[in-house]
Amino acid sequence: MFAVNVGWRLCFALGAVLGLGVLLVRRSVPESPRWLFIHGREDEAEEVVSEIERQVRESTGRELAEPEGEMVGNLFGPLILGRLFDTVGRKPMISGTYLLSGVLLIVTALLFQGHELTAASLTVALTIIFFFASAGVSAAYLTVSEIFPMETRAL
Repeated sequence: MFAVNVGWRLCFALGAVLGLGVLLVRRSVPESPRWLFIHGREDEAEEVVSEIERQVRESTGRELAEPEGEMVGNLFGPLILGRLFDTVGRKPMISGTYLLSGVLLIVTALLFQGHELTAASLTVALTIIFFFASAGVSAAYLTVSEIFPMETRAL
């Protein structure tokens, strides 16, 4: 589309624009409560969670229900799909699980945006997504540790 001496400059400028965009967005996104908690900043983590809950209460006009129970949907992905990573192959399975979970996440986002999901159906959708995503992440984590020696990863 562009001349050779212009195209690379546009890409370089685009990288700068994206970098500035990330910096601006980062200023308005709160730190992860999990990260704050792990690093001994429990009070800040509670403040972030309280602020998010306050915003939800104000936008919905209702109090938030207390969470009920737990769902460990990501546990079964690696257990059930783990054998396929050895028989089918790691590359196609890691790519496939990432792609499938990405497509499912896009579908879920579209349904969520269209107000088609209830709390229960959103939970089921996310459990299915994490089923595939966690299997891919588990295999990718192990693959990286086998391919790259510790000295290389330390760099």
